[in-house]
Amino acid sequence: MVNDFCARFLPLLDMSGLGTLSSGENATLSAEAMEVLQSYFGGHTPAPHRWYGRRAQRFKALVRRADAVTPGWTKPRRHPGLGPVLEARTADLAWLHDRFGVTFPEIPSPAMSRDVAETQYQALRHVADICTVDNIRLRALNAAMTQLARAERAPLAVAARALRRERLR
Repeated sequence: MVNDFCARFLPLLDMSGLGTLSSGENATLSAEAMEVLQSYFGGHTPAPHRWYGRRAQRFKALVRRADAVTPGWTKPRRHPGLGPVLEARTADLAWLHDRFGVTFPEIPSPAMSRDVAETQYQALRHVADICTVDNIRLRALNAAMTQLARAERAPLAVAARALRRERLR
């Protein structure tokens, strides 16, 4: 998408000079993993071991590892009715037009007014308001996190990593 935009509107830009995110930095989480993160960072769910609770990066890495090994992973899909709400709230196209004169005549104007969209958007509070969360997989993900945390924080595992000078990520 970025390459297409640059080729169309910034043809003199040297794309080889632009950096990209590593695949791990832009990895998609399942809806269930997003639910776990929202619950944890909202203060509703504790970390499965205090070591993970001391640093947010540790907890997020544990969620990613558990998400990868829990069967039934699917890419989150927003609820169908949210498309018009999100489209009406975006200001990107107007900003591109105002700032750079870039227009996209093939993209129609939003079907919903910005005020109506904003009201509906403000009602979205939970991951399940945006996409479907499989509660069975959510329980399995929590169990996988607990199991991974026990295995990773077991005294022998910690000592073995220390001897190899290997850090748990």
